[in-house]
Formats: sequence, structure tokens, C-alpha cells
Amino acid sequence: MNFLEDYLSSQNQAWNNFYWNQQPTIFLTFTVDAGKMLRRGKGLTLTHTGVHAGQDQYGRIMVFHNHPANGRTSVVTLEEFAAGRQVNFTNERCTFDQKTVWERGIEAVRLGSPYHLFFNNCQHTSSDICHGQKKSPDLDFWKGLLLIGAGVLAINALANTKS
Repeated sequence: MNFLEDYLSSQNQAWNNFYWNQQPTIFLTFTVDAGKMLRRGKGLTLTHTGVHAGQDQYGRIMVFHNHPANGRTSVVTLEEFAAGRQVNFTNERCTFDQKTVWERGIEAVRLGSPYHLFFNNCQHTSSDICHGQKKSPDLDFWKGLLLIGAGVLAINALANTKS
């Protein structure tokens, strides 16, 4: 038995398959890169992230990710994740070991958490799968800029009331 067979039989599930978007069953095979974080550009300073999910029964690389187009955490092909852009592995090391990250990705898809820009975007999902904490560096960056802008406006408003 391979790792996936052991894992799923321990969960009283059918051999390495699960349902996704009412599509045919996807058979995922654990590969060397499964459980590693992926990223691609998304415009200006935004980064779209996901987690390598292994290969399906057709040899296609699959990715765990959360995107508004899917509406929830799902597994998609690398091509769909890439959306015509270059995809790279991140330099980030996951807190969990590779197989645990992969198991957490399968569980995230099973739960199908809905996409939310501020509370459950792609970075939150990837970070949760990889580290057990929901973090979004891009969102934090934009919140920081917003706070700085609000601070500048407040200082200008105070300066104008004194003159």
C-alpha cells in the first residue's frame, strides 16, 4: 500500500478519490513536489498562491487553491491555476511536513471553504494548508497602505483646522 491508500483507508474512504465540482472522481497520486507552495503573478503587486496537489490519473499536475471563480477551496489543473502566467515554487518552507501539507489540502477541498477576499482568499488558504494559520501578505500590504493614507489625511485635516 502507498501512503495515500493508507491515509484514506484510515479515514474509511474509498481508495484515493474524492469528488470535486460534481465532476468525475479525481485520483490524486502523491509526487515529489506534492505539498509545496506555488505562486504566480496576478497584476500590480498581487500574488496568487496555491499548493501542489500531485498528479491526477491523466498525469496532469493538480493544485489546491481558493479563487473567486471557483467560489471555494478546490483542486484544479496547473494550467487553470496558471491562467497563462508563469508559475514558480515559493522559497517559503511549510511548517508541516510534505505529506501533512498534502493531507491538509485534501481536507480543505473536502470542507470547501468559501472564498472571501478579506478572510479566506487564496493566500489565506495556502497559508492555512502549509502553516495552520490564515495569512495574506498582499492584503496586509494594502491594509498598511490604507492606514498610512488615512494617517496622512488625518494630519492634513488637523493642519488645516489650525490655520
